[in-house]
Amino acid sequence: MTSKKNIYRYNVKLRPINLKRDMSKMLKWYSNKKVLYYSEGHTTPYNEKIITKMYNSITKDGHQKVIEKMHDSITKNGHMYIIEILSGNKWLSIGDASFTRTSTPITIGIPEYWGKGIGSQALRLLMKKAKHYHWKELKVSGIATYNKRSLRMYKNAGFKVTNKNKKEVKMILRL
Repeated sequence: MTSKKNIYRYNVKLRPINLKRDMSKMLKWYSNKKVLYYSEGHTTPYNEKIITKMYNSITKDGHQKVIEKMHDSITKNGHMYIIEILSGNKWLSIGDASFTRTSTPITIGIPEYWGKGIGSQALRLLMKKAKHYHWKELKVSGIATYNKRSLRMYKNAGFKVTNKNKKEVKMILRL
């Protein structure tokens, strides 16, 4: 399950994922060895089955239904979005982002958009959404130690290291 509303910050939009509409873009991103290396820690391309499984694990049952909880609608497990940027007068899909109780991954799937602050803007939107749902914290379940851009992005947003080893860093942000 995922939120039904778009959220915006400047020229960045997080749009709820729609697997039928977005699968071809996601297959392209998750077939790029450079993207996979930094986002997943390996270079083995994903197929449609793996992407669907990834989506379903975040959204619990893979449907776009919403459960009423307290006064807001909130999903069972988390929210998953497509990251879009405004290019001229069109929105261009360039990656995905999600937040769950255990992780806040952001993937910019087109390397030419790396290092331009888009991930930071997407992260700010996720933080705002988590606060809206009265979440007390956001976690990062593991960033590869060699992924300096991602580490810097999360640290600059206020995330603190909770665990670090040779391979990865885990972080948390108290909201």
